[in-house]
Amino acid sequence: MKVYVKTFGCSLNQADGEIIKGYMENAGFKLTRDYKEAGLVIYNTCGVKQSTEDKIIFLLKKVRGKKLIVTGCLPLINLSRIRREVPYDALVGPSPGEVIVDVAKKVLENKGGKVELLRTDFFPNCLSPRKRKNPLIEIIPICLGCTGKCSYCAVKLARGKLRSYYPETILEKVKASLKDGCRELWFTAQDVASYGRDIGFDLPYLLKKATSLKGKFRIRIGMMNPGNLKDILNELIRTYESEKIYKFVHLPVQSGSDNVLKDMKRNYTKKDFIRVIDSLKASFPEVSITTDVIVGFPTEDENDFEETIQLIEKVKPDKVNISKFSPKKGTEASKLKKLPTHILKKRSKTLAEICREISLEKNLTMIGKVYETLITSRNLGEDTLKGRTPSYKPVTIESENTSLLGKFVKVRIVDATYSHLIGCLEE
Repeated sequence: MKVYVKTFGCSLNQADGEIIKGYMENAGFKLTRDYKEAGLVIYNTCGVKQSTEDKIIFLLKKVRGKKLIVTGCLPLINLSRIRREVPYDALVGPSPGEVIVDVAKKVLENKGGKVELLRTDFFPNCLSPRKRKNPLIEIIPICLGCTGKCSYCAVKLARGKLRSYYPETILEKVKASLKDGCRELWFTAQDVASYGRDIGFDLPYLLKKATSLKGKFRIRIGMMNPGNLKDILNELIRTYESEKIYKFVHLPVQSGSDNVLKDMKRNYTKKDFIRVIDSLKASFPEVSITTDVIVGFPTEDENDFEETIQLIEKVKPDKVNISKFSPKKGTEASKLKKLPTHILKKRSKTLAEICREISLEKNLTMIGKVYETLITSRNLGEDTLKGRTPSYKPVTIESENTSLLGKFVKVRIVDATYSHLIGCLEE
């Protein structure tokens, strides 16, 4: 039986998708990239944004003549809509791991009607088989679930409470990944900063152990909630001194207004966020900062939005992921009166223009500098390679030499756009 697996969403979901493929292939299924060839289709879904949900539902409704398994966050975020609109054979909660094989077999046997395993507590083996999208990059979930109570977030409804993997298990996975040729490791989670709080460990402890391992590789630390990061900040900065950790942080602020942050039920203030950024910049001047902003939260007025602009202009993040607020069923914020659509569009456009200018300005300052860059992929359809600087900045290099993949090379930055750097190999 040929199976087509499609994954949407965050890096944690991407890891789930690679694990699903790994288990299905080990069970004797043949993976195909051609949807038309498949007799079984598995959609690993996301439901964080309404636009994403709508896109996925549109695709699911078009599935005909094939067995369909829907997994990921969406079945637990909007179950009623899927039941109403989608011709599914099975619904499964996120991170199903090896369970996906049993579900697939039941679906193909077609005994007992539709299968529904709507659980929030799946906890697949950290050493689960994978089918990596990129053989040089290993995505390693270090914990599932979260400790947050954000009023707008529906993901917590799908992924449940915090469950952390023990450090020795993660380190075993790291060793196996390096032995298999991986050179870039993504430590990922809903909130990486919350790692270990349920089992008596913390993120700095894990990173110290990981960076002490032999070999040349780099670790990308995933998204961290500012409220949880502030408690481990000093220790974390010390671990970032290792050349094996990208000088990169993904720190979602969501709003520059303390009033809005309170309504969002985020567990930090604007001052907390600035303190974290200032501390990181003091230790690592070229640290790359990515943040997330939700514009048009129901209680956000013009003054609140102006505070967000001022914060972004002060902090000058390298990248900002901007989302227009969309109410998600089952969340507290969904009960609030939504702002007019034209206001959301206007604020989003205004902020996007400011962020783009800041990104370009920061990237242009790197022209002329030389960085030890890890080459991670080839750009499809182009005679160029893609790499990452020590601060995780993406660099495009004109070269057809695919033997450089997985290698650390010296790259001089010769130009830049708002989204990436352009470099050339140093002789």
